[in-house]
Amino acid sequence: MAESAVTFKVWIALLAACRENGVAYVSAVYLSSICHLPLSRVEDSLKKLESPDEHSRSIADEGRRVRRIDGGYEIINYTVYRDFSLRDAEAERKRLYRQRLKECPDNVPDRPDSSASASVSASASEIIKYLNEKAGRHYRPDSASVRDMIVPRLKEGRTVEEFKRIIDLKVAKWGGDPKMDDFLRPSTLFRKSHFDEYLNERPPIKGGDGKPSQAGDNADPRYKESYDRRKAKEEL
Repeated sequence: MAESAVTFKVWIALLAACRENGVAYVSAVYLSSICHLPLSRVEDSLKKLESPDEHSRSIADEGRRVRRIDGGYEIINYTVYRDFSLRDAEAERKRLYRQRLKECPDNVPDRPDSSASASVSASASEIIKYLNEKAGRHYRPDSASVRDMIVPRLKEGRTVEEFKRIIDLKVAKWGGDPKMDDFLRPSTLFRKSHFDEYLNERPPIKGGDGKPSQAGDNADPRYKESYDRRKAKEEL
């Protein structure tokens, strides 16, 4: 920044052309072209950047910024500063993620670089696949709207088995019912306000005639009452 405007412009062009190995494979002629500067002024700037700088904070190569090599120019200390920058950026991403998770836990996506998030993502995919198989649906495992109903529950400590139990219960109760079948969807099944209620329902047990079986402690009394009311109405 303290150099002349021409030198600073050449320096920025070198950084823009620099690859991960810290080398900008460019020539003075190329820099002259993209910077719209006379070749002589570019060459002067390159000499300045290649020269020692006693006021530089870096003691590497006596404060030189670049070194000419075969095929271009090496940016001295580029990989060091790049690693610093990446670490700072990662730290900032983690800070923002923690902040979003604290403020809006239901709307924070998985972090792909986290092993815990990878496990959550795999569990969500397993749940979606199970729902598709049991309910005859075709939800995509990578659908954001679907995962947004599953991932928050997993982060709250819900298990895959609990999701599958809800799916099994609701498919048994709602499957094939024209009025209820459409509710076999993640936004209904896995909503936070409904999760415990659905999870603790008793499964319907039906006999061969479609009537809930009287044998078995797991028979849901509501289904027996519903069946009796329906039969009474039909007889009238």
